[in-house]
Amino acid sequence: MVKIRIAISLWLYFCFLTCVNSYASEFWPLSQYNIQNWSIRDGLPQVSVYDIAKDDKGFFWLATEKGVVKFDGDKFTTYSQQHSELLENPRIKKLLWTNSKELLIATDSAFFRMVDDEFKSIDTSKTQSGRVVDMLQLPDGKIYVAAGNLYEYQNGALIKPKVPLESVSQLAIINNRLCLSTAEVFGCLSGNRFIPLGAHFPPAWQVQSIIDYQGLTYLGTQQGLYSLGDDQQWHPIQLFEEEVPSIRALFKQDDDTLWVGTETTLYRLFRGKLMESVSYKTNPILSLVLDGFVDESGNLWLGTLISGLVRTELNPAHHVPAEKGIAEPFIWSVGLIEQTFIVGTATGLYQQIKDHFEPFLLFPEPDNPAIYSFYFDAQKNELWLGTKGGLYVYDAKTHQRIKQFESLAQTQINSIIKSSHDHIWFGTQQGLWIYNNGSIQELPFFSGNQYGGVRFLYEYQGQMWIGTEKGLLTQNGDSFTKVNHTILEKTFISYMGELSDGRLMVGTFQHGLFIYNGRTWQQLSVEQGLPMDNVTYAAELGSNLLWAGLQGVMNIDMSSIENGPLRHSLIVDNTGNGSQNEQNRWCNGAGSNKGISFSRESYFPTVNGLLHVYHRLLKQPAPAPRPLFERLEANGKEIFPPYQLEANERDWRLVFTVPHYGKTSGLEFRYQLVGYDATWRNATSTRDALYTNLPGGDYTFRVQVRHKGYPAWSRSTEVSLSKKRLWHETWWFNMLFTLACGGFIVLIWRLRSRSLLTRQQELEEQVAKRTTELNEVNQQLLVANEQLLIASLRDSLTGLYNRHYLSQNLEKILENVENKKRLTVVLIDIDDFKKINDEFGHAVGDEVLVAFATLLSRHCRAQDHILRWGGEEFVIIAEQDDGIGHMATRLIQTLRLTHWPHGRTLSASIGICTNPSINFGIKVFEGTLNMADKAMYMVKEQGKDGWIWIEILVPLSIESMNEVQEAPLQSLVSDPRIKIHHSTKDIVSLEERRDIGG
Repeated sequence: MVKIRIAISLWLYFCFLTCVNSYASEFWPLSQYNIQNWSIRDGLPQVSVYDIAKDDKGFFWLATEKGVVKFDGDKFTTYSQQHSELLENPRIKKLLWTNSKELLIATDSAFFRMVDDEFKSIDTSKTQSGRVVDMLQLPDGKIYVAAGNLYEYQNGALIKPKVPLESVSQLAIINNRLCLSTAEVFGCLSGNRFIPLGAHFPPAWQVQSIIDYQGLTYLGTQQGLYSLGDDQQWHPIQLFEEEVPSIRALFKQDDDTLWVGTETTLYRLFRGKLMESVSYKTNPILSLVLDGFVDESGNLWLGTLISGLVRTELNPAHHVPAEKGIAEPFIWSVGLIEQTFIVGTATGLYQQIKDHFEPFLLFPEPDNPAIYSFYFDAQKNELWLGTKGGLYVYDAKTHQRIKQFESLAQTQINSIIKSSHDHIWFGTQQGLWIYNNGSIQELPFFSGNQYGGVRFLYEYQGQMWIGTEKGLLTQNGDSFTKVNHTILEKTFISYMGELSDGRLMVGTFQHGLFIYNGRTWQQLSVEQGLPMDNVTYAAELGSNLLWAGLQGVMNIDMSSIENGPLRHSLIVDNTGNGSQNEQNRWCNGAGSNKGISFSRESYFPTVNGLLHVYHRLLKQPAPAPRPLFERLEANGKEIFPPYQLEANERDWRLVFTVPHYGKTSGLEFRYQLVGYDATWRNATSTRDALYTNLPGGDYTFRVQVRHKGYPAWSRSTEVSLSKKRLWHETWWFNMLFTLACGGFIVLIWRLRSRSLLTRQQELEEQVAKRTTELNEVNQQLLVANEQLLIASLRDSLTGLYNRHYLSQNLEKILENVENKKRLTVVLIDIDDFKKINDEFGHAVGDEVLVAFATLLSRHCRAQDHILRWGGEEFVIIAEQDDGIGHMATRLIQTLRLTHWPHGRTLSASIGICTNPSINFGIKVFEGTLNMADKAMYMVKEQGKDGWIWIEILVPLSIESMNEVQEAPLQSLVSDPRIKIHHSTKDIVSLEERRDIGG
């Protein structure tokens, strides 16, 4: 069986390799592309992007109506009138990076260049129009500029060419020659001659762009799109628009693909044939395209008039559109009946006919139409269907029902498999069942739901393996034994399969993928740098391992599994860390038929339709580029190279970046200031390094970057810096000090030698006295420093920690919390405290606050962090939430019984939130604090003097956390991710949580 599997895998891989060339030239619809959009909300100064250029360092440069913009994938840097008087009119229309590394810039009224961030004017006073409308650089390096007439650009000046041409509007390179259009003619330059081409065209055409495509010359005009035929006539290209369109943009993505932008629609031609159109009304992100740019990776960038900058990247994954026949978004299973691809949905079965899907009609239909799993018995031509509410058998040819099992009615069937002994096994939410000789029976070993639902069944080396919600078991005769593994013996098993070499793969919901070689287990999880820990399907595809789970789809380099560290790339990102939450979650899907792989593609069921992944487009991320050092700031002012700083410039900010235009969250930086830092420092989310009170000396700043989860760092970018030393840091001061100390020692030695016998006792007393005085001074200094430190971290009235303490220690607190996987924040507000101040005065109010802080300290544990948050508000950060409700209850009761300085009773409103997370950070803490605040205000609204505890049961993304914060407390009660505790029974009504199963 293993040899057969290996042969099949090799055949699939061969098919995969042979189909690469056919895919390379295939037309991919726009739905197959990831589309990223940057606009004002992302830092772009203005929504119109007229032109796009890229320099040799990898930065993109954008022409906007508010200046020239540099973009590194993470932030936009705008150059406007603040940087140069030449940018007084910031409406930039054209950009050109030349081979000599200067940026030529044309506005509505000026023409200038930028060299090393310095702007220099280019004289256009002698040109025909006084302004530049177009420019380009030929392969031989010559630069031409259209400014009424045609000019050549050399060394910062415009030179009028020998061929005079008036009213030049557009320039293009066709067959390595300069071609152009005027108000009256189109033609190309040959040496010093202008050769007109094509018949004359009327001035009303107003040529907007010229391009060479599929061996023909195309003109985009205000009167439509035209191509120049062999007959030297201009032939109109028919688009889908009813009226003759005005062409705004015309550019190639590659030799086969031409993009045409009009006032209303964006068109794509493939090999000369009109293949696709995108209406601006239905896709506003692609509205009014002005320019296109193709980077070295083949990704297309678009500049638009109203939606900013757009980037398109061919995506291996896309959802099969409803037009293909499956309108139901809830997909539960995929598989084969003979050679027919079958899809199980919430409303029934579908079969693939060519590139379309049609209903697979069953007679009669199952009582529960949600097809969760199925198995095709080729020997008996029977189709076994496991639904979310029963088990059925149909004739695969006639589609007529053969059997229905009443004993499994209303039971979800998770997995169906036929063993080598011709027994059919069923994994269900109610245990394990087996069909033999026409009858079905439950295996008593799994009765009583002691292992939860049976999720996956697999036969490995003649032995049945049973994956349950509470561990992995193997068949041992008529009994079953848990595997001897600390994780697999108790965790949720969601998938099983084999690699081409016969090793077993076991997927889990919480701990990643395990690979078994017959003796030992290898674990692949987030601890090895992977972005997710859950598995619903895995398949070996040649050099890649395709992995699907609740948080998306990724592929792993197979060689890195063997040799490590793991190299991976996310195809579908549902982790919450990407640019958007893509909502491709597998529907609580643990069981058979949760993925299928063919030679060219794989399919997966999701709650958002059928997901399709093309194998040919799978790729690992390119190595992270070398980072770039941008600037040095000292004492808040920018310092220019060479970086030689004065002695008083002690506070530094070093800014670095890397041009990267995929998912910027997938990069991480580290840096080191050699001469100060002993080791590397990991960068935060910002791309800078801060140092303060640096002593004088010579330093080298080093920075590196890598993809998250990848082992290899990029080459270091290094910058040398030096700072003058203060007088007491100089070499001559150290030398004089050393000499003075040496002379003093010699003098003392001589004096002691002369009077050693007579003054020995006196000298010893003096030394002892001076030593004591010095120790006293040092002790006083230590006490003073300690008092200053304590004063800065504690509230001066109550002695509790303050917010400054939290800002200094939050990262360490969250590290401690992360080890326990739960963060608990308690927010306490003294009820009606303003009345105490108004009636008894602030002095009594302060006494109440001090007494309250003392009582609060007695009721908290040693590891809790107690802060006075401000006024009468106090915050407790608990590293453990055990007994948090009892603590709050005791505190409320004690407040009522305590005698307070103002002689009245005292009560408080307490809000509590417990939040689990995989990675605790500032955003998670802020969200938890906000939820505690929400709970505290609900107590206020319910009459004060009590507590409410919001316990979040599962880790939430930042977006989900924000939604929860905005929701009313009553709606949170029915949220299965949240449990509400409280001190009284009439605040809210609680509902029982539903089970995790399907």
